[in-house]
Amino acid sequence: QVFIQLNYLCCQCFEIMQCVKEPHRAQYGGGIIVNPGFDHNIKAWTVFGNGTIEERISNDGNRFIVARNRTRALDGFSQKVHLKKGLIYIFSAWLQLSEGSEIVSVVFKTNGSESVHGGHVIANHGC
Repeated sequence: QVFIQLNYLCCQCFEIMQCVKEPHRAQYGGGIIVNPGFDHNIKAWTVFGNGTIEERISNDGNRFIVARNRTRALDGFSQKVHLKKGLIYIFSAWLQLSEGSEIVSVVFKTNGSESVHGGHVIANHGC
């Protein structure tokens, strides 16, 4: 789960799932997420809900974040961002499972604490 704090919300969702070995480069030269590649450990990322988060590094050097000891489906990691009214934003994520398959969702949260479903995919191990 990824949670992003939104100031203004107008959401049009498109779900595209591709099975790729490595993440694509960020569109439009990058964005507003701080430390998106975990090059500085988990700086700027926080726990959302219960559990813990930690950085790990794969055998081939890919850095990633892990949410552990979760007790609810919405427990995970988050980052607060501020958006400007009238602009269009694109959200994408690259994820990998260690086993099985899971429904992975993104939820956006407004300043008024309203949760807005941003989409979901069924992630499969080995894909």
